[in-house]
Amino acid sequence: MKVQILHSGSSGNCTIIDDWLVIDAGYPINEPLGAETVVVLTHHHTDHTKCLPDLVGFSIFCMPKTKEFLLRPFPYLPVGEIDRELRFDRNGSVYRLDTVDLVHDAPCVGYIVEKDERERIFYATDFREIVQRERIVSMLRAGAFDALYIECNNTLCAADFGDVFFDDPAKDGFHRRRSFMNHCNVHYLIQLFRDAGFTPQNPCPTPTHLLHKSSYYYSWHPDAIDELCKIATIINPFN
Repeated sequence: MKVQILHSGSSGNCTIIDDWLVIDAGYPINEPLGAETVVVLTHHHTDHTKCLPDLVGFSIFCMPKTKEFLLRPFPYLPVGEIDRELRFDRNGSVYRLDTVDLVHDAPCVGYIVEKDERERIFYATDFREIVQRERIVSMLRAGAFDALYIECNNTLCAADFGDVFFDDPAKDGFHRRRSFMNHCNVHYLIQLFRDAGFTPQNPCPTPTHLLHKSSYYYSWHPDAIDELCKIATIINPFN
């Protein structure tokens, strides 16, 4: 599968797979899209949906709870609901999208995208934890994914919150808590790979792309990124 990450972060999110499947619409697409383009959403936050008016005319799908929120700013937007999975025939191939529930401060899902029952990726951004965690761990252990596209928003840990109760805006305590409590951090990913049985002596070979990195909090503990790189094949650890 050809995966283009147009942008990933708090200013906007959009990914295109095989030139026809768009995941999230929070960043402008400055290339022509075919008539059979499909848009699927992970959740309703504006950095994932603000460019939806540019995509009117294409098929748009999301989970029912996301649709409820989405129709408030876009009441006339035709949106289909996802009933756990979607199937499409495109260019002689069969694609299946299977939803994976994620914990975030909004109803949110990730996607297992499968092509012709041969290629399979896991795409998950904006989450504190994976609800079906054991399923993903088992698939990782079995080598079921060709690639992972997964959030690593920050490297914060509990020790970084000793100063958040001081009345000093420069400490940015509220924003820091939101980042820590609502987004995936490096320590969660380290444990995810460890639970799948991977170690520095036996690292996970699946190419892993880190998404939605915080410009404020991603580099607080670079040693944790180094630790993650020892047990997983991280494609973009420091950029």
